Amino acid sequence: MGRAIAAVLLVMLVSILLCVQAAASTSPGQGKWDSFVTQYQFLIADNKIELADKMLNNRRAEMESYYEEKPKEQRILFEQLMAQTVEAPEDPGKFLTFLEVTANPEPELLLARKADSIQENVLKSKFIPEKNLAIWEQLVPTLSLYFNEGEVQDAAIAMNSYVNTETEDSQKIVVDSLEPITAASEEDLRYNTVVWTVILIGTSILLTLGYVSYRKYQAEKKRKKTHSKQRLNS
Repeated sequence: MGRAIAAVLLVMLVSILLCVQAAASTSPGQGKWDSFVTQYQFLIADNKIELADKMLNNRRAEMESYYEEKPKEQRILFEQLMAQTVEAPEDPGKFLTFLEVTANPEPELLLARKADSIQENVLKSKFIPEKNLAIWEQLVPTLSLYFNEGEVQDAAIAMNSYVNTETEDSQKIVVDSLEPITAASEEDLRYNTVVWTVILIGTSILLTLGYVSYRKYQAEKKRKKTHSKQRLNS
């Protein structure tokens, strides 16, 4: 009986570890250049352009080596965005987005989350459309690597129309045009919901079995103890 309880407890421990793993999988993982991207953004925000440029030059050879092994489309876009950033280090948005996404273990999901954020901003009447457009334009080059180019272009046209008109109709068109991109985020959310449901139900069953096994073990132990006393007294 003791072994059975130990087995149930072991399975419960595995379930808890699966819960932790599922929680971690609800967001895209960390990419190779995430720390660089964050530091560069801080330097630009503090208007420390020269330091940002120096940091980029220090990592440039490493980046070139990293993207040398990537698909041709990524290499070409890397070279283009790198050149633009070297020329204008104060405006690195497209390049930093490229680094963040392409080095991430789940690039499509990360882009879907970013597009989903734009959708939410479009629906906020107080959010400045031009700011939304600026965020969108940072995504466009990298989006074309992972999503249908026609769908990306349709969304770009809808975004520009929305900025120029700011009507409810143009707002709806933008939200609808982003659906093919944000679908990856919605699918991931549905998957995680199913995973969590299965894990919670399974853990509840295991807890119940563990409790019942423990009660049976205690009852059996008590019965044997009583039986031993009766034999000694007889």
